[in-house]
Order: sequence, then C-alpha cells, then structure tokens
Amino acid sequence: MNDPAALGGTAYRLDPSPDYESTIWVWTSDFIPNTPVVAYFRMKASSNTSGDWVARITVEANEASISAEIKGSDFHTANQYQEFAIPFQYQKNPEHPFLIFKVSRNNSMAKPDTITFDSVTIFTAPQAY
Repeated sequence: MNDPAALGGTAYRLDPSPDYESTIWVWTSDFIPNTPVVAYFRMKASSNTSGDWVARITVEANEASISAEIKGSDFHTANQYQEFAIPFQYQKNPEHPFLIFKVSRNNSMAKPDTITFDSVTIFTAPQAY
C-alpha cells in the first residue's frame, strides 16, 4: 500500500480479518555469518490501547527461531512507525541456509487493530571501543 510515512513510500498492511492469520515475510540465504546483529522491525498499529499482543515479530536464522510478541500498548503512539528489536546471529549452514524475517498477526488478536510494516533494518550489535 502507499504510505507517505513509510520508508520508500510503501508498506504492507496485515489484514485484521478474524478469519485467518496474516503474515508478511522476507528472506535471504546470503548474509554476514558469525556476527552478532540486531534486526529492527519498523511498524505501526492503528491503536495503542490493547494490552494483548497485536503482532509477532520473528527472526529465523538457520534452525533457530527468535520471536517477540508486541502488545498494542508497546506502541508509544497510534499510527506512528516505531522499531522493535531482535538480536540474533546467523551461521552458514548449507542444510538450513535461510534467514527469514516475519511479522504476523492472527485471528485471536485484539481487533480491529491494523498492523502496518515497512522495513527490517539490520545493524551490528554494539561493540566496545
């Protein structure tokens, strides 16, 4: 969808339908190995009042899966993009080569919250200097 507030002017809206799960994911099999990094998922919610989780963010690196459930109240302001972090480390493994980033919501979540996602940005973990 077009969204002037999104990076690049476009974003993905996860459907708030109670009838099915809605997921957006991106993947790669070519990534920096053996380096601690942090993935920042940039998204917004139509409401920030719910104490229930409204989105699940996940990093699947090789066979490991790291998830965080984001509550509506975790958003500082409704309809404003915010970043949520997941630290991880990718290892080269020909049997499980994929690095997958997911944002999902399902029909058991608070309604009618809409989740809009526009990017995952990756930085190395802070290093002592």
